[in-house]
Order: sequence, then structure tokens, then C-alpha cells
Amino acid sequence: MDQDGVPFLGKGDSSWDIIMTLSLTDAQTYLADRASRGFNMLIVECIDNQYNYGDTVAGKTWGPNSNGDFPFTAKQGGGAYDNAQTQSPDFSTPNPAYWTYADKVLNLISSDGFLILLYPAWIGNPIGDPGSEGYYNALNAQTSTIRQGYGAFLAKRYGKGGTNPLPNMIWGIGGDNNPSNTAVNTDIVTGINSVDSSHLFFVDGLDGSSMINAWGRDPWFTVNGIYSDSLAGHPWLYSELRSEYQNTSGLQKTYPQFFKEGGYEFGQSGWTEQFVRGQNWQAMLGGCWGYFVGVNGLWQYSPGWQSLLASTASTCAQVLNKFFAARQWQDLVPDWGFTFLTNGASYSNGTYASAAVASDGTWGAIYVPTSESLTVNMASFSKSVTAYWVDPTNAAQTTVSGSPFANSGSHTFSATPGNNALGDHDWVLLFE
Repeated sequence: MDQDGVPFLGKGDSSWDIIMTLSLTDAQTYLADRASRGFNMLIVECIDNQYNYGDTVAGKTWGPNSNGDFPFTAKQGGGAYDNAQTQSPDFSTPNPAYWTYADKVLNLISSDGFLILLYPAWIGNPIGDPGSEGYYNALNAQTSTIRQGYGAFLAKRYGKGGTNPLPNMIWGIGGDNNPSNTAVNTDIVTGINSVDSSHLFFVDGLDGSSMINAWGRDPWFTVNGIYSDSLAGHPWLYSELRSEYQNTSGLQKTYPQFFKEGGYEFGQSGWTEQFVRGQNWQAMLGGCWGYFVGVNGLWQYSPGWQSLLASTASTCAQVLNKFFAARQWQDLVPDWGFTFLTNGASYSNGTYASAAVASDGTWGAIYVPTSESLTVNMASFSKSVTAYWVDPTNAAQTTVSGSPFANSGSHTFSATPGNNALGDHDWVLLFE
């Protein structure tokens, strides 16, 4: 819910390294573009030891922001902290110059109305810093007191009543791994909550693993981030959405869930434009209150990142944003039992058709990744409905022959309209 009690539809962009990499002018350019495309939340790291300004701009040292400021002044064991590739920072020595600049970037994001999902420190996968992504080893080598002190430092800055409070913020704990020493996560949380316990938390763990099973019994764990990119050995997103949506192993009955991360545009083999687009439709029809788009080259602001602002993933996200914003999306119930799309169990993995229908029977939708027949229980609706094929790449809408359909019996929609505007086979079947 937002501050007015209206359900919050999260439309997120992965802006992991905005603090470390962009100047304030470039940050304003990026934020203005994302706001114009309907994005309303950003995922941001406070610090990054690898995917930052030094890693993307030739001739620069790893670790500092665009002004050359490092987040800490000392390295572990003593001496100046001046290279994140070869040194582990002492988390008890925050550098005022770095954090003052971080304040400015976060204030820009907040003033533009974005919800910020803020990571204190990335754990990383594989573990092996310095020289590898993440701070697990560095945090593990610090005392519990120092880790808690770092959490308290952040809360005194960005928490309620802090020197630079961020009212629209959720803390993101961890990053890409399930650490063997869980205290590297919990100590930071303890430090934050010792100062300000008004914000929500989610945990970022290993791709495809259940954060509810891992953290659901911790009272501070309040929001569930779904991470699944469907590569070999990882579950398909719809499978992860279903298991977490139905998971009751924690102390709470339900955890509001969002799609934190999946396959990135221009990323690994198999992450096609249709695949990247389909993840977000699956998320919104699979019980999520929001999702994130990932564009490789944009999230780390590599040279030429401006040309990626209008990438296919970004423009297709605008179609999805408008589709759900125009409807009572919060009333949707995922069709995990196949009582709405009654032949839904016939499809799996790359052919899985994601379906959901409103609890009051006023509307429903099915995302179809390939051309396949769909047998729909029309009694799922409270009155007769018109059916439309919606192109997920440009929002073009075509009324299905035979509409309106009575809210009784079963009807099989035998095929999609063919290729969509981008030449792919995915479509959305909408009932209203």
C-alpha cells in the first residue's frame, strides 16, 4: 500500500550501481527517462566492490564513486582503503565524502517519487572478495559489533529521524547467496533496527532458493523477493512463484512477494527478448505486487548506457505497466489449481501459460508464450465477458471472434493470432 492506502503496483528498473557510477547530471537523465516510462521503484546498492565506476571505465581504480571517493577510509588491518580489488574495507570507517554524495543521489531518486530498495552491502556469488564481487569475506572477517555498527550507521542516515531520511524505502539484505555465516546479514539488520525499525526488509539469496524457508521465522523478514532466472539447474519462474505464494512455513501466513530479478536483456544465452518480457507477465499473473526489469549494460552504466534506455525490454515494460495500472490488478488470484485455465497443466517450462482471474470474477488474463490452445472455464466470471488478444510488445488489442462469451461452460481458444509486432509468438488473452 502507498501512503494513501492504495495498493502499490511496483514497476521497477535495476539501477544497482547508480550511486557508484553516475554523476548527478547523468543520474537526473536516467531518472527522468525511467519516470517517463512508468517505472516507480529502483533497486540500489549503497556500495559495490566490483561492478562500479572502476570496473566499467578504463584506467580507473576499482571501488570509488565518480568523484573518486571510496565508501570507507581504512582497510582491514590498517592503512588507507584505496582499491576494492585487492583490499577489504574496515566497515567502521565510513568516508564522509562518499556518503554525502550517496545522500545526493538517493535524494534525487526519492524526490522523483521512486520507491528505493536499498542494499547495505552485497554478499556476492561466487564468494571470494576482494577481487570477486561482493563483501561476504570482508563482512565475515569483521566483528559482530562492527557489522551492527555499520547497520546502525545506515539507519542513522536513512532511517526515520535520520540525518537524510528516505521515507520510500525497503531494505534489501544479502545478495545472490545464502551465506554460511548468517550473522553477516542478521548483524546488519540488528544494527538498523537498533536505530529505526519502521522499514520493511527482504532478503536476496541464491537464485531459485526459498527465502521464506530460510528467513520466514525471523520477525524482521516482512517482504519476499523472488529470484529465478531459469538457467540450467534453477527452477522456472512460475514454479518459484507458485511454491513461494503457497509457502506457509514461516511465522506469517503470507508474505507480499515481488519479482526481484531474473534473466537480463542482452544477458546470457537463452535470455531472449520474449523470455525477458514473459518473466514480468508471469510475475504479475503469479501473485506479485511488482517486478524488476534488468538490462545488461544499463544496470552498471557501462559506456554508452544512454542508448539502452529505450531497449526492447524497457519499452515492453511500458506496455505491461499500463495494462495492469488500468485494472484492479490487486484482485487477481493466480490459477495454480488450473480451475480457470483448465488445460494449463498441459504446459510447462518455456510453454507454460500463466493465468489469473479476479476474485470477484470481473476480469482475467492469460499470458501465452507460444501458440497453444487454451481451455477456459467461463464460469470463473461473474457475468458475460469480451475476450481480446493483446500484443505484449505494443499493446495492440483485437477482439476475439465470438465475443461476448457467456459466463458458463467451457470454451477452447484454439490459437493465438500468429506473430506479434516483434515477430515473437507470445500474446495475452484478456477477459473483461
